[in-house]
Parts: sequence; C-alpha cells; structure tokens
Amino acid sequence: MATKAGVRMAAAAALMVGALGLVGGLSGCKTSQQAQGRSGIVASYGRPTLTADLGDVRPPSVLMAAEEVMRSRGYTIVSSEVTEYGGDVAGRPPRYSSLNTLEVSVRETLDGTQIKLSYNKPFGDEALVRSVLSDVLARLGL
Repeated sequence: MATKAGVRMAAAAALMVGALGLVGGLSGCKTSQQAQGRSGIVASYGRPTLTADLGDVRPPSVLMAAEEVMRSRGYTIVSSEVTEYGGDVAGRPPRYSSLNTLEVSVRETLDGTQIKLSYNKPFGDEALVRSVLSDVLARLGL
C-alpha cells in the first residue's frame, strides 16, 4: 500500500510542477519591439501593455487622436481625463462584456511624450493595441 500512495504522491507532484510550468510560460513577460507608423516609431509590447515614445507631440493631441480612433471603431468611452501634461482615455469595445476595456495613457516625459495602450482581456491583445497605435499615429501624421 505504501508504494501505491508514494506513486500517487509522485504523480500529483509531477502534475503540479507541470501546471506551474504552464502557468509560468503563459504569464512570462516577453517584450517584443516593432516599428509603427510612417515615421517608424518603435513600440515595445510587454503583456498586456504597448509603450511608445512619440517625441515632441502634445499629450492632449495624442489623447484626442486616441479617443477619435476608439469612437471610429465603435468603442464606448467610459472615462477621459486630459491635462496639458497627460491623461487617460478608456473605452469598451462594441458587443463585449464590461470586463474588456482598452486603456490609453499619455504622459509628458523628459524625452517627449509617451503613450501606453493596454487591453485588459486575459493575457492582453498585442495585435489590437498595435492596430490602435497605428491608427493614432496616422491621425497625428506620424
């Protein structure tokens, strides 16, 4: 009997280690970089956030462009805060639960203006946030 119990414990331990490895692999934070827009701005994606430095673009202009992109895609704007130095816009996509939200955060930094886009779907959505950033850059002429 002791050997059957030992085998069961070993099997359970192996299963647990495998599950932890899978979760660790899924939640691992690999960063991918890709040029975006006509000006080749490099955007880095680290699940679930896409970050790009836009240079000398006024934060309110970036936020206005982001809100226009969201509205053109049918998003419902659930919050919008804009100042001269930054702000945030959040929207929910059409035909989705209230849990899915696209969030755009813009801040003035020492090097210019930085934009961060996040989609809070489980594990994020790199293709979506890159697509939104490309549309924002196009509206800004970048």
